[in-house]
Amino acid sequence: MNKFKEFYSGLEEREKRILIGGLSFLLIFVVINFFILPVINYKKDLKNKINSCVYQTNQIKLLGKEYKSLVKTSSFGQVSQGSDLALFSFMDSIAGKAGIKNNVDYMKPSTEKTGGLTIEKVEIKVSGIDMKSLIGFIHLVESSSDAVVIKGLRISRSDKGGAIISTLQAEIVKSNA
Repeated sequence: MNKFKEFYSGLEEREKRILIGGLSFLLIFVVINFFILPVINYKKDLKNKINSCVYQTNQIKLLGKEYKSLVKTSSFGQVSQGSDLALFSFMDSIAGKAGIKNNVDYMKPSTEKTGGLTIEKVEIKVSGIDMKSLIGFIHLVESSSDAVVIKGLRISRSDKGGAIISTLQAEIVKSNA
């Protein structure tokens, strides 16, 4: 500090004013750049983030309402309680229509109840067929007027030429109400 006093006292009046003006400018620059502008930018960013979150929340609410209305009016993937569709017999008849009934190794039915819904599942293993027959079978299942959906499919090559072995899981959701 003493060196600064000596340095400052050795300056002429004009040089002292220039030094004080420069230091004042530097101090103002530092205060504005490192204290005032970050606070202003933080407030702007915060307002932008809040507006973005409000917009996203409104979009989610709108999508939720749209989803609920679609679920109420749609019956896709769901069969009413009065329906007598038995998934096992349906899959058996579709296999017959597709011409792969003799290639069915097994069909495992299962039922799962959750809330007011019953989910019927059938796992089918088919071997010794070609890809074209499998695609035809899947097309018949998924294009039926009943709401049967293929949930899983495993395909592997058989040792017999171009034949394949396929295991698929089909399911249908039924309402208990």
